[in-house]
Amino acid sequence: MSELTSPSRLDRLAVRVLAAALFVAPLAHATGLADPFSLPKQIVLITTAVLLLGLAIVSQLYENDATPVLVSAAVWPAGVYLAAAALATGLAANRGLAAWGFLELASGMAVAWGVARFLRDPSGAALLLKSAAAAVVLVSVGVLVQVFVPGAYLSIAGLSLLPAVRAGSTLGDPGLAGAYLLMGIPACLGAAALSQGTRRTLWGAALGLPAAAL
Repeated sequence: MSELTSPSRLDRLAVRVLAAALFVAPLAHATGLADPFSLPKQIVLITTAVLLLGLAIVSQLYENDATPVLVSAAVWPAGVYLAAAALATGLAANRGLAAWGFLELASGMAVAWGVARFLRDPSGAALLLKSAAAAVVLVSVGVLVQVFVPGAYLSIAGLSLLPAVRAGSTLGDPGLAGAYLLMGIPACLGAAALSQGTRRTLWGAALGLPAAAL
């Protein structure tokens, strides 16, 4: 069992990729696109999945690691579901649109598998929770700013940091932002629980931001 808490260098790199995705995905948007909110987030998801699969292949081929890789019981139901989705994609009237949806679904499953595959120690879990919590805090700040200053936006050197939407922050829609913040509160709790001293106090105080934004 002690081997499971000794991640390799590639494991640690994969956890950093996951942490970056958890932070970037909620904030990603591009006001110049026809789909300024959903598409950038989908690209982050797909990119993360590709990177994780690549790291898994490299780890399998080149790392002399005797650590057992646990296989979740959810792998088989997920595989059946993915196969059914592939069949539905082949039978769809609009195969291009269906294929994009299938790619997004498969990427989400790959990222979930990556968490189970690469996360092996408490420090990795803390990093993921803190990355997710940091994104929750920033989205909360954006929502609160747009509640008190409707239509507020922020950009630096042409790069949009806060789009001009009504209380949707970087999610683009108040309903989506509310659902995200509600799901993000446990991440803030986890970040506080896995921190110490002043950092624990700061993460605890940060809980007030998503609560206030809701």
